[in-house]
Amino acid sequence: QNASVSELQQLSHTVSRISTFKYTPKTSVVNYDAGGVNIAAIAIVNNTLDGFTLTVASAQGGVMAPDSTEDGEQDIPFSISMEATGTVGTGVDSSLSIAQSALSDTSAPANILTVTSGEQSSATNLNLEVDISLDSTVEDQMSMAGSYTDTLTFTYTDL
Repeated sequence: QNASVSELQQLSHTVSRISTFKYTPKTSVVNYDAGGVNIAAIAIVNNTLDGFTLTVASAQGGVMAPDSTEDGEQDIPFSISMEATGTVGTGVDSSLSIAQSALSDTSAPANILTVTSGEQSSATNLNLEVDISLDSTVEDQMSMAGSYTDTLTFTYTDL
C-alpha cells in the first residue's frame, strides 16, 4: 500500500557572546622620552556581529595643562600612539595614532576602533599598548618648574 513517512531533525548552533574590555594603567607620570611613555594596556575581546567602539577623550583637549601660570607655565601638547597585537575583526576600522588635534575637541572623543561596514564579521581579540608621545619641541620645557595634568577617558561600547 502507498505510504509516506516523515522524520524531523532539528539543527542548532550556539556561540556564547563575548564582550570584554580590560584597562590596565601602567603609569600616570609623563616625562620626556623620545620613544614615548607607555601609560596603559588595553585588552578587548568581542565576537558580536554588531561589534563595538573604543574611543578616547582628553579633558584638557590633548594637552597637559599647568595648574597655574605663575612662573610662565604653558600647555604641553601630546599625541597618543598604540601598538596592537592580536586580531582586529573584519569590518572593524582602527586608528592607532591619535594626533593632539584629534583630542582638541573635549566634547567629541577620538575613535580608536569602530565598526565601519555595518557589522564585524570575525571576532576581535586584541591587546593595545598605549603610549603618550611628546613633540621634541617640549623637551626643554619638561625640565622647567610647573605641575601639569590631563585626564584621558577610554570608553568601550558594545553596540
